[in-house]
Amino acid sequence: MTEPITAAAIATILVQELAKSSAGEAGKKLVGDLWGAIARRFKGNVAAEETLAAVKAEQLPEARQEAARDLETFLRREMKDAGFAAEVGQLAQQIMNLDQSQRSTTMQQDIRDQGKGYQIQSDRIDRLGDDYGKS
Repeated sequence: MTEPITAAAIATILVQELAKSSAGEAGKKLVGDLWGAIARRFKGNVAAEETLAAVKAEQLPEARQEAARDLETFLRREMKDAGFAAEVGQLAQQIMNLDQSQRSTTMQQDIRDQGKGYQIQSDRIDRLGDDYGKS
């Protein structure tokens, strides 16, 4: 059995996934579900709602990290409720599983006749064939 997901992990997952623009439909739905569960829980808590607005609005990596820390503080308090902790933990785990399965896909490409090729993954681009024929 896996360890329960912490408030810090959930905040980090949510902030990172909101920053991504390449999530597939399944990922977008799961992130939306997680966002909705958290937003419903914090409805009426002005400080928490402001933190959620900051999480969604931040573009700079440093600002996103600060927003994630603020969100973690609110989540830690609310996750004392086992039902809420289970709901958001399950959604976060599904997002992590989906993200892992997308990253673990195998990329293969044949390059012939001194051609150049590109392999693209959401977090990197590799240019292949530059060293062909160099010794």
